[in-house]
Amino acid sequence: MKLCAIIFAIGAVSMAAPLVAAPKKKPAEPKPAPESTTPPKPEEPKKTTYLLKGEVVAVSASSLTLKGVEGQPDKKYAFTENTKILNDDKTARLTDIKPGNKISAIAKKAYKGEDQVLTLNVGTKLDLSDEKKPDAKKPDKPKPAKKKPVT
Repeated sequence: MKLCAIIFAIGAVSMAAPLVAAPKKKPAEPKPAPESTTPPKPEEPKKTTYLLKGEVVAVSASSLTLKGVEGQPDKKYAFTENTKILNDDKTARLTDIKPGNKISAIAKKAYKGEDQVLTLNVGTKLDLSDEKKPDAKKPDKPKPAKKKPVT
């Protein structure tokens, strides 16, 4: 019986020894990413332009002021040297823009200062009223006649 206990103790010590004596492993350092031959994809640009519609209150060589909507103050927009001014599909001049004209434009958001007008169309026929026009009524379809049950 003593022999069995000695063999058991030797076996237990021999199995536990490598666990106690084994050096601790350091976490593996991340490997640098291999350089790829394809260029990284560019980020999609944020939309910085928007459609603008309104009634002209004032115009100068460098700016355009549109009437505010629903109690909002008038809004001022800057012209740039690249601003295109059109009258429908024909080229127009700055002098063609008068207070009271209804215009449509494409403007660019500015991070500082006034938004910039990229393209302005003076010859638009805009309906700027908030009222919705009633839809034309479609003629009513005649209702099918009720069938009498057969007796």
